[in-house]
Amino acid sequence: MPRRKKYPKLPNGFGSIKKLSGKNRVNPYGVYPPTTEFDPEGHPVPVKAIAYVDDWLYGVSILTAYQFCTRCLSPQTRTANRHRHSRPGDGCKGSSGRL
Repeated sequence: MPRRKKYPKLPNGFGSIKKLSGKNRVNPYGVYPPTTEFDPEGHPVPVKAIAYVDDWLYGVSILTAYQFCTRCLSPQTRTANRHRHSRPGDGCKGSSGRL
């Protein structure tokens, strides 16, 4: 049985990419945002996946876009750094259809 490929670790607070169980999945990787809520016992509350993808590196690109959009839309950076996109329709809302 071949060994599973190891991927680099993601930074803290970046989110996660999980390999899902199942032999013949079309999209075997789940892309999850970082958890922000915790239950009274201190355990993280599970969050829904952003996307399911067929390649781990594509999942990293989705998480990168997600992190970029959450930072440019956050109240702290909205007033300090007016983020403008180069074209209309080129924005944080996933206008490309792949997010």
